[in-house]
Amino acid sequence: MAGVAAVVDLVVEERPVTGKQKVQSKADGFAAHFLTHDQVMKITQAVVSAEKGTRGEIVPMIVQRSTPIGHLPLYSTVIVFSLFLLVLLEWQPWWLLIGWGLPLVAALLIALVAGFLLARWPVLQRALIPAHDQESQVWQRAHCEWAMSKIQKTQERTGILIFVSVMERKAIVLADDGVAKFYNEDTWKEVVQILGQHLSKNQWTEGFQKAIARCGEILKKHLPSGATNPNELDDAPIIKS
Repeated sequence: MAGVAAVVDLVVEERPVTGKQKVQSKADGFAAHFLTHDQVMKITQAVVSAEKGTRGEIVPMIVQRSTPIGHLPLYSTVIVFSLFLLVLLEWQPWWLLIGWGLPLVAALLIALVAGFLLARWPVLQRALIPAHDQESQVWQRAHCEWAMSKIQKTQERTGILIFVSVMERKAIVLADDGVAKFYNEDTWKEVVQILGQHLSKNQWTEGFQKAIARCGEILKKHLPSGATNPNELDDAPIIKS
C-alpha cells in the first residue's frame, strides 16, 4: 500500500446535512457539517462516473479530527487562569492576594468552564497540538480507517482512499497494492493538490469532484474497465467524527 500526505488549508463553514441518514448511513454525530444532501449526492455521482472507465474503487472520506483532544480542556483552563493571575499581579502585589481565597476559587471555576469551551474551538486545538503530532495522528487515523474498511479487500486490490481530516487540515491519498505497483507518490500528490486548492476556498463539492475525476483518469491507464466491472465498494462518501 502506498500513500502520500499534504496539508490543505480548510476554510470551515459548518452546515447541517438535509436527510443525512438516508444518504449516508455510515455517518455518525459529526455527520457532514460541510456537505448538504445535494453535495453528498454530487460526490457520490462523481465516484460512479470515475469508476466507469476503470477497475479501481475510489472511496472519499471526511473525519472531524484524527488527534485526541481529551487533554486540551486542562491546558486551556491553566492558560485562562494564568492570564487571570497575571492581570491580578499587575494590579496587586502577590502578598496582597493571600486573603483572596474565595475570589481565586471563583476565578478557577470560571477558568475551568472557559477552558472546556475554548478546547472545542478548532483554531485552539491546532494551536495547542504540535504540528508533527497532528501529522502523525492523521497518518495513523487514515491507516486505521483503511484497515477497518473493505477498501483493501477488492478482488484486484485496486482501492483508493481520499482521506480528509478537518481539524488538522490535512489530506491523504492511500492506494492499495494493485494500484501502487503502477503509480508512484507524485501521482497522488497531484490529486491531493487538486483537492487542497478547492478546500482552501471552502469548495468541498468541487474539490472532491475534481480529485475523484482525476483519480479515475489516472487509473484508466493501467487499470481500465474490463468486460465485467463489478462495483465492489459503496460510492457514497464516508463521514465520521
